Amino acid sequence: MWKTVIIDDDEQVIEGLKGIIPWERFNMTFVGEAYDGEEGIKLIQTNQPNIVVTDIYMPVLEGLAMVKTVRDEGFAGKVVILSGFDDFEYARQALRLRVDDYLSKPASKMTIFTVFEKIVNRLTAEAEEEIKSKQLEIRLNAVAPLLDRPFEITGESLPLYETLATAVRDNDWSKAQQAARAVVSYLHDAKELERPSLLHFHANSLQALIRDAVRNRTGQHVCANRVEVAPDQLLTIKDFEAWIESQVDQACIASISEGNARHRRAVQMTIDYVHAHYNEDLVLKDIAEEVGLSRKYLGIVFQKAVGESFKSYLTRVRMEKAKQLLLEGELYIYEIADQVGYSHVHYFTRQFKRFFHASPTEFINQKE
Repeated sequence: MWKTVIIDDDEQVIEGLKGIIPWERFNMTFVGEAYDGEEGIKLIQTNQPNIVVTDIYMPVLEGLAMVKTVRDEGFAGKVVILSGFDDFEYARQALRLRVDDYLSKPASKMTIFTVFEKIVNRLTAEAEEEIKSKQLEIRLNAVAPLLDRPFEITGESLPLYETLATAVRDNDWSKAQQAARAVVSYLHDAKELERPSLLHFHANSLQALIRDAVRNRTGQHVCANRVEVAPDQLLTIKDFEAWIESQVDQACIASISEGNARHRRAVQMTIDYVHAHYNEDLVLKDIAEEVGLSRKYLGIVFQKAVGESFKSYLTRVRMEKAKQLLLEGELYIYEIADQVGYSHVHYFTRQFKRFFHASPTEFINQKE
């Protein structure tokens, strides 16, 4: 029940509100009344109500002065102001004092219902959030020994969750993914993923941890570039594994920008490597090892910087070189295919036609 007090120097107003407010419907209970601000302070201090309804203009101490006093003392309940006057300065003061709503005198029954419905809905939502927060704290305390287990990567030993957060802050994709896999493994071994409620709990914890790490690194929130699965939608351990990998991916992608010197160097090295080795059996994994990034990360960085995928860029370089060799007219088509990295001439021909809308033979005939 939401404890409510009414403070007004007009007894008729107090009795009127007591008669109009649908107490049971809104799960509210009336716990006291006062007729001036000083009495109001004592009433609030004694009862610690959830809702205070108060007039502004009262003898001894006005309503807003009373609200300021109890707010300064730490009162966090909801405040509804009653007033028969339209005064901008009072409205501004009310805003500073975190007044939650306003009722003008006289107010219709429908307006009173609407105001208290909103107030009660806010109180209910806040109470539910507090319960969730307490449950989260209890659960975190229960699994703290697990989360504090040392996890070693490249000779460095840190608590598991701290390792994940540090890797995300440092934008070390490979290390972050290793830590994420270890999180899944440890939670699975500890039977912490056997029920959907536990899955949801750990997913929410990890999401908060990862987003915190990104904010600490960039000052920005993680922006998903696709529809994101909410933690509470996860049903199986496989869902959880895929989800945490996706969270780490998005966290690391959040840092990719054209101004990142390391990324620019990696992209330029990739471009140079393609132009030097386009006639070989090129795969992005080999180049990623050369530039010191994971294959997946380099692919995303490259596409963001160049505007096309690595595979598309490699094909374009090969096709432009093939066109040049065809125009020179010194090699057979199968020789050109081999020169630009294709061991099967038929596949080369299909690629060439897809790129230039003409087969190599048709292309040569068009140029003659």
